Amino acid sequence: MFLRWSDKIPIACTVSPVHTMLHRGMIHPLAGRKSEVLEISLKVIIVAVPCMIPRAREAIEGGTMNLVRTAWMIRVAVVLALSVPALVSCAWGQEAKGIETPRDTLLAVARDMMAKARFCVLITLDATGHPRARAMDPFAPEENMVVWMGTSRVTRKVEEIRNDPRVTLYYAHPEGAGYVSLYGTAKLVDTPEETAKRWKEEWATFYPDKEASFILIAVTPERMEIVDYSRGVMGDPKTWIPAVVKF
Repeated sequence: MFLRWSDKIPIACTVSPVHTMLHRGMIHPLAGRKSEVLEISLKVIIVAVPCMIPRAREAIEGGTMNLVRTAWMIRVAVVLALSVPALVSCAWGQEAKGIETPRDTLLAVARDMMAKARFCVLITLDATGHPRARAMDPFAPEENMVVWMGTSRVTRKVEEIRNDPRVTLYYAHPEGAGYVSLYGTAKLVDTPEETAKRWKEEWATFYPDKEASFILIAVTPERMEIVDYSRGVMGDPKTWIPAVVKF
């Protein structure tokens, strides 16, 4: 419902977006944008308040027929008094602290995205320090987010991991709405117990002599970065640094 007086200024319409953002938890998109928040707040006050005072006096003097209008004016004034300072305060505070998502939530969102992506990119460093990337078919992450995958002993990645175990795993959101990056160290494992347990039958074509050619890679993460716009995991709005989990 909009209340329009003779000056045609929709007071309730002007204030309601601020009120809605506060009560629906939508303040975070304004974090780090202090000048814009202040500008919006001042415009609300400058436009709304001056026209409310004379109209309120007219409504009161007009008798009982204008009691509804008077009540709405009071409501608008209260919303202005409470919403604008709170909006500015939230924007200031969120810029300082950033948008924080609980660790368990980040891990759950990451696991879900990794499962939906299925494939990942394994990035190693060659002898010159240049990154090399290739697609991999990993197993689901374990409880401690260690990721296992299989490969051939003769591949470049095996040699590169022996020379420098630092690696990155990258999972892309299947709908393009984010990603998960795991930074850590890789270990080569070829014990019969582990190779028997971590095996996919669809790999048989690639390893006709499994015992001689198949080897596992276990990636232990030290740091995880995640962005998932579909779930509101966006990291720092000012620097674009993604949400981070350290292990």
